[in-house]
Amino acid sequence: MKKVFCLIIGGVLILACAAIYVTYLGEKSSSWITIKMWKTPYFNVSTGGLGKEEMVNLMSLQPSIVEKDGVVAYLSAHKCKIGTVECAFDSLSAANILVEAGELERGLKLIEAVRQGFKESESCPISFESSLLLYKIKTFSNMEFLDVISEASAAVDKIKNAGGLIYDLRTQVCEDLAKEKPELFHEYVILISRAMTYAVGRYSVAGAYIQESNKLAY
Repeated sequence: MKKVFCLIIGGVLILACAAIYVTYLGEKSSSWITIKMWKTPYFNVSTGGLGKEEMVNLMSLQPSIVEKDGVVAYLSAHKCKIGTVECAFDSLSAANILVEAGELERGLKLIEAVRQGFKESESCPISFESSLLLYKIKTFSNMEFLDVISEASAAVDKIKNAGGLIYDLRTQVCEDLAKEKPELFHEYVILISRAMTYAVGRYSVAGAYIQESNKLAY
């Protein structure tokens, strides 16, 4: 009986140590995007400084957005001045909803339209990059298994090495925005974790750790 008890305790300790190690590994392997990308704290940080358009944009990035009529109704009723930051957010939000609904090409056209009006020196394209990453994530579901792993790994590699899929987000403008509105950057990290889950092996532990550590919801 004593031997069986010792075996049970030993098994529990082994499992506990394994869980601690996996957590340590996930924290370490994800730190490049959860801690080091920008100097100010941004993952799991909220300052409450978002405007309505920005909050709607974050909501439009959620996997269940097609089930939320309120966001769609807001975008349909909200009128904005063409060429303004507010309109750019609304366009990206509409693109996100289209992408989540499977209308990939229509969504991509809206994303590209926002890019055409973007001036890199004046603002941080974090929301544009988020929309583009969401588009990439949705395309993974139409690929063969091995192709998905390759594409997802390449996308995460590109962000890790170049700071983004198209734009390098490691700029002072983005640094300042991350300090003012960390929620935008937090959600970008969550999107990256979704891409990581498709990159079986290389980034899967980091992706799982990020998702389990997420404390913000919209």
